[in-house]
Amino acid sequence: MKKLILIFFILIPCLVISQYNHKYKNPPNITNGIVMTIGGVSLTTMGFLVRPLYYSDPWIKKPWYKQNHKWPPISVGVTFTITGLITIIVKR
Repeated sequence: MKKLILIFFILIPCLVISQYNHKYKNPPNITNGIVMTIGGVSLTTMGFLVRPLYYSDPWIKKPWYKQNHKWPPISVGVTFTITGLITIIVKR
């Protein structure tokens, strides 16, 4: 209990002082198009890196559009990427 009280008496003043001396900067210029493009690329990459399903007898891979856990992130990721790129181009 003493250690907990000691930690709070050291930690809380340090947090208060750090917030008091904080110098605010201008936020970076990140647009919605950049965020959508990065999100779309990451979703597409995740969709392609997921382990594929196989047919049981000859152990042949199913096509990506027949795998229920693989096609949604790929299609949504491609859509987000295209939308983000269009947004970047239009805003310039």
